Formats: sequence, C-alpha cells, structure tokens
Amino acid sequence: MPPKKKQKVSAKPAGVTWTYKDGNKWLAYDDKDQAVLENAMAKGKGKVVLIKDLTFNSGYDTFYEFDFAAMTQTNKDSNKVRKVRRIEDQPEDDDDDDDDDDDDDEDDDDEKNEKKGATWHVLDNQGIWVPFYDEDNELIESAFQKKKKSFKTKDLSFNKGYDSTYEFDFKSMTQTNVDSDNTRKLKRTHGKPAAWKVKNYGITGKKAAIEPSVASVLAYPATWAKPTNLKMDMVPVPANGAEWKETLVRFTKTLGRKPVVSSLTRVQNYLLWPFYALQREKIESKNGKSNLNEMMLFHGARVKANMDSITSLGFDIRVANTGSCGYGTYFAVNSRYSDSGYVYRDPQGFKHMLICRVLVGKFCPSTGSACKRPPPLNPKQPELGLFDSVVDNVQQPVMHVVFYDNQAIPEYIVKYK
Repeated sequence: MPPKKKQKVSAKPAGVTWTYKDGNKWLAYDDKDQAVLENAMAKGKGKVVLIKDLTFNSGYDTFYEFDFAAMTQTNKDSNKVRKVRRIEDQPEDDDDDDDDDDDDDEDDDDEKNEKKGATWHVLDNQGIWVPFYDEDNELIESAFQKKKKSFKTKDLSFNKGYDSTYEFDFKSMTQTNVDSDNTRKLKRTHGKPAAWKVKNYGITGKKAAIEPSVASVLAYPATWAKPTNLKMDMVPVPANGAEWKETLVRFTKTLGRKPVVSSLTRVQNYLLWPFYALQREKIESKNGKSNLNEMMLFHGARVKANMDSITSLGFDIRVANTGSCGYGTYFAVNSRYSDSGYVYRDPQGFKHMLICRVLVGKFCPSTGSACKRPPPLNPKQPELGLFDSVVDNVQQPVMHVVFYDNQAIPEYIVKYK
C-alpha cells in the first residue's frame, strides 16, 4: 500500500510571525515551520497539539507539544520547554495603484495629520489594535520625538497598582513587560481616534402594527421603566438598589480592582429592542431554551461619539475591525479586559463601559482572523445551519464574537473610576 501523501505546507503565512525564545533572544521559526504552526492553531482541534514535521526536527523524529493557550513548545523526549509567541505584522499602506495627483493629495493629508499629532497603538491578544490613553500616548510620543531607540517606564495609566516595568523599542516596534517578558507589537498612526461615519448606521425601522401572537415576544424587559420618549430613554438606576447590585456584581468581581462607581444608566432603546427580541425568538426556536445562552457581557468604545452611536443606533458589523476571531463585534467575558484600554474616558477621568445583552447561542472556536460568519454546525449536513457565534477558547472564553447586528443590544452604561 503506497504511503499517504503529506499535506503540502505553504511558505510563511502572510501577516504573521512565529518566534521562540532561545536564552534571552526571540528567534523566528523557519518559514515552513511558521506555516505549520499557523495551520495547527487555525484548525481548532484544541489548545494543545503534537507536531513532528518541523525543519529543525529532521532526522530526529521527536514529538514537540505546542500549547497555544500557554504559548509554549515542549520537546517530549527531553521535556525542555520554550516560550513561543505569535506576532501579527504591522500592515503597510499600498499606494501602487494611486496616480501622482492622489499621491500629492495624500502627502498634503499626511502633513495635516502630523499637525494633529500621533496616536500609538498596541496589538492585544485578540489581534486588535488598541490606542493608548492620552497621557500614555504623550509619554511614548515624547520619547519617539527625542529619537530614542528605546526607553523603560513604569508611569503608565494601566500599570497603576502593578508597578511593572515596560520597555518600548522603536526599532522593533514592540512593548515588553520586563517582569513577565510578555511582548506586544506597536504601531504609530497620524491623528487621534475618530468617530465613525454613522450615515445609514445600525438597525432602523418604522413602527408597524403588532399581531397579538408576537406581542409577548416583543415585550420590553420587566426592569424597564414606562417610556417617556418615542425612540429611547436613558434611565438612572438608583444606587445600591437591587438592580444596581445585581447588574454590577460581575462587573466589580472581574475588574481586578475595587472601582468607585459614579452612576449606572439603563439604556431603553425602543427601536432596537424589537429586532433583538425577534432574533432571540429565532435562536431559541432553533436551539431550544437551554442553548439560547443570553449573556450580559462587556464592551467599550474609546470615542464618545461612537459610544453614543451604539446606544442610539445599535451595533453595526460594517464598522467592525478584524481581530484573531474574525470580522465581528467583540464582547468581553470579564470587565477587566474592556477596562484595559477599550472604554471611553471623559475629561474628569471617569471611564464609561457598556454592559450588553448578547445572544451567543451555540458557539464554537473561531476559524481565524478571516472569519466573517460562524462555521456550520456540521459541514457534512449544511442543512443544519450555522453556529450562532464564535469564541477564542471554548473551555474558558475571554471573548464572544457575533456577526449579526441584532444579536446584541446595549442595556447599561456604568460610569466609574
């Protein structure tokens, strides 16, 4: 019987670099090995895989265990463990198709943007570029303008209470926590984070006659107050009451520190609710009540205008950026994640975080950063339909990602320090 053909592995995956730690240095894997690792992680067969087909293993036939949760490589013969990391390369602008006039216009735009200042971003574990807050941005930009190759600091807003040392290397464009040795990619852009263009944004619709049979489906939540406006009411939740305590218990528990909560506001959006309620009925009818999985999850928007767009017009997949789980709307399981750079901070220093109802339904691991909809429940039986959402890790999700605007609705805004 002829031997099975090995699956052909392509060259180094575009936009990604896999490295391993050798002593005090981080070294890149061979291009073929990088493709093997990227393939293994994308298959979603679990967080731990055994791999033999590596260029440095030729002639040895040793199994290497890669743990994509712990980000380690273990030689199963010697038990030697190395740290590994996956870095998404910073994309470069491609202007080859632009004519000379366009190039001149872009140069003028660059000059205007330069005058507006620069914004520094860090690439998080979900593959999302997160802008630094103003004081951190000013500190990094100041060092960059002084032509420093690198600098170390503890004076960062997200480092309060932790006292870790961070090193910023402008040659490699990386940020490294010197204590944990965790390294993230950096990028610098012109101008400040901008508001979305919200023309034709979100879920909109006109009131229609409601059949009695669906009235119960569309009924507002029992916690909502009587409407005083046609479209939306922003209702203050009384401090230390039952709703206040119940809503904030997970927010407080998962923040990683004791917050000072200034206010809790209930978002009663009467135009968005029917779309969400009908989607909930659809998922419950398909999955059964036990697999509806309606969760209260956390979301942040760095720009006030964007936060206002979400509360008034809902979520819109068209303005979503890709992350490690694909092109969708990301919701954090723990408030600490959203707090770490994603939420709006007002001039008085208060942060504003959204607490949202999200229909995660039946979920599965994401197929990767190119994912634009959930995978099929069973590829061999496409008539069964798709999963409802995806996660980064099925056993311990950090993030739930949905791909439909009516699958989530903002319900509370918590203002805190």
